[in-house]
Amino acid sequence: MDWKLRYAMGRPQKPRSNPTVIRLQCNTKNGYDIHLKNGEAACALCLDAVNTYQTQRNRSRGVQPFQQAAHGTNAGYQRHLKNNESACNDCLAAHRAHVVFYNLNAAERARLQGEGEE
Repeated sequence: MDWKLRYAMGRPQKPRSNPTVIRLQCNTKNGYDIHLKNGEAACALCLDAVNTYQTQRNRSRGVQPFQQAAHGTNAGYQRHLKNNESACNDCLAAHRAHVVFYNLNAAERARLQGEGEE
């Protein structure tokens, strides 16, 4: 088997029994936990319930929702590469500026960062 395929598959999983078991506790986080405890695949109701629970928990803890990288930034350039797209002109310009800044020595970087604060 190809190494990349094995790596993508992750750890070996225990074989799961009947994935369509529905209980009275389904549609709750506790129902999801019961599925896992019994070695079953969780039903769609329980998956939705646990995803909602985790989202609410994260928002209450101050975790912000994921924001895609904006165009005209180096992160936007990296997103273009990840999606196998040709980068837009704004992202190319931002990437070039990033590379130029990265290749400067420490004294020049400190000088340029000090100029931006004024």
